[in-house]
Amino acid sequence: MGVALLLIVITLVPLLCGTVIMRFMHTQNRSMAGMYASGWFVMFALFEVVAVPFIITKRSFHLMADVYTVVVLLVALVGAFFVKRVWVSLREQAANQEKSSRLCKIGYLVVGVLVIAQMVFLMFHQYYDGDDAYYVAVALDSFEKDVMYMHSAYTGYPYPEVEMRHALSPVPVWIAWLSKLSEIHPTIIAHTVLGPVFIGLMYLIYGLIGRRLLRDRKNWVPVFILFVMLFYVFGHVTIYTAETFAYTRTWQGKSMYANLVIPMMYLALLYVPDKKWGLGEWALMWVAIVSGAFCTSVSIFFGTVFIVIFGICLSFYRKEKRDIPGMIACLLPCLVLGLLYIRG
Repeated sequence: MGVALLLIVITLVPLLCGTVIMRFMHTQNRSMAGMYASGWFVMFALFEVVAVPFIITKRSFHLMADVYTVVVLLVALVGAFFVKRVWVSLREQAANQEKSSRLCKIGYLVVGVLVIAQMVFLMFHQYYDGDDAYYVAVALDSFEKDVMYMHSAYTGYPYPEVEMRHALSPVPVWIAWLSKLSEIHPTIIAHTVLGPVFIGLMYLIYGLIGRRLLRDRKNWVPVFILFVMLFYVFGHVTIYTAETFAYTRTWQGKSMYANLVIPMMYLALLYVPDKKWGLGEWALMWVAIVSGAFCTSVSIFFGTVFIVIFGICLSFYRKEKRDIPGMIACLLPCLVLGLLYIRG
């Protein structure tokens, strides 16, 4: 039963949550891959919004987990309500598109085989680093003792106060939630499940970026993904590169930020300035910004700088007042979390 629930959470739930984003995006920006990828970021952002108040007020882990489960289910139900309309638009879009060439299909097949090979490799060949002592320990502490960030991950001694730097980026607690839901040990969830899933998600996001950049030459998208893959596979020039983190610390917050959140922010950046855009494009940017805070507290400040610079450039590109609410909405989470970080 637990394994079945876990499979639902990593397959069906992101699709339904992503449908909510896709429903309000312009038709030309909708896709099945975008639906699944954005759904993960909806889940990340919801956890940040739900979990942080519970952690700061020292509430129990099981109470927070129950509330988050209900919130995710409600969003998924809303997505299920929009499924039919979104799917109709996707079918119409597919019918109007030119068919991919034979070489393009072969390219996608090669990409799929290589990505699956990397996912299988990550599943059966584990790499352990020093941060495992922190991330897994915090997840296990939440899972077994029903507390969140109340004990030192290295010594086990209780903290006098919640450590705000880590409390604002509760990835280990989210891993504990998956463990609670599936009844699988947090270490197995982190290394065996999330590692391969996030590698597949990473390449999916880069595929969406490629389709956007090469929208007039979509047959070249597999080549774009293969070039990205080439950089990642041979990017282990030091232990500090994003490529190294992608394969050795896939499920840790810093790696998730570098290899999932920043590419998604860039994808949203490509969508928003388009003349044909809707509320969903700004919603995608918002969940990406909040997901960054979910992954690492550094994103709180980087996200602020990113939105300010993007807003200035956008104001020169097109002078539209309807962009202002979107920029303010993206800035607010960074400002609130930044104040909490400074006070903590």
